[in-house]
Amino acid sequence: MQFSIIIPIHNTKEFLCKCLDSIVSQTFDDFEIILIDDGSSDGSEKICDKYADIHNNITVYHIPDSGVSKARNIGIKHAQGEWIAFIDSDDYVEKNWLEVVSMTIKKYKAELYIWGNYLENNNYQKEFTPQHINTTSSTDFILSGIYRHNAWLYLFSNERIKKYNCEFPEGIKRSEDQCFLLQYLSHNPTIHSICQPFYHYVKHSESITCSTYTVDDVCDNLRVAVIFAEYAKNYENIDKNFIFYSTTQLFNDFLNYTKDINKLFDPYTQTIYRKYYDKIIQIFPEFTKDAPLKYAYNSIKSAYYRGIIRNTLQNSSIGCIVLNLWHKLHS
Repeated sequence: MQFSIIIPIHNTKEFLCKCLDSIVSQTFDDFEIILIDDGSSDGSEKICDKYADIHNNITVYHIPDSGVSKARNIGIKHAQGEWIAFIDSDDYVEKNWLEVVSMTIKKYKAELYIWGNYLENNNYQKEFTPQHINTTSSTDFILSGIYRHNAWLYLFSNERIKKYNCEFPEGIKRSEDQCFLLQYLSHNPTIHSICQPFYHYVKHSESITCSTYTVDDVCDNLRVAVIFAEYAKNYENIDKNFIFYSTTQLFNDFLNYTKDINKLFDPYTQTIYRKYYDKIIQIFPEFTKDAPLKYAYNSIKSAYYRGIIRNTLQNSSIGCIVLNLWHKLHS
């Protein structure tokens, strides 16, 4: 079997049929669909069973609500295809997707393929199509404008996933895709881009990226940085620059998220950041010698103390006067 399509499902009845119809109607037939019903209670579980009864290449696994990472890991465990792709159950794909990908595999012998997608939000649609790339340097890839964090943009070798023990981190709600991708990329697969958009990412009110979040929510970025660093520590051949750039990006993502919710200078935010930074340094002590990471850490300490000073001033009548004078002098 050439492809295994893994779809985690949790209460997406409104979108599920469109998703499944787009796959079963592919112009290519050498694939299996693995549906992981992750504790659905809205009727999605019945739709899964109905499609499995009709199509002999669909298998359903019903599990208690355990999160998307566990669902995908179960899918990987049961996948029989040479290649693995992931689809979210509220999205859908072009009908020639697997046919074009199969032809590309025959022409270009790579170990990771990336394709384009459409972002759909109500009547709005935006297209991302990757530029041509064929490289064995994962460091160059993540520093390029092509790299994206979403697992559904890629085709993975089943053999390499299992050889290098790549898995989605369970108990993580954000950046779990990125953790899996970094594990896979850290072993420098040959990467080839397919310069066509096949995937329709449907953004709606229930999407996690549309939900509000707190500082504790976006801590997952820092947790993933530590999980990946611990994973990379077990392999001597992984490029330290790749680990450095990857973990730094996750820390920067945390800062950007907390900035978006006006919590960047909150002492709690800074305490959490420094806590996870120290964990990274415990795993890779040599990272303290890298100027960019050291500069970022010093900036965090500076922001932390600025936050303390600001909060102290705001909590006193004299401090409020000082702040008002400061803003007037600099306005």
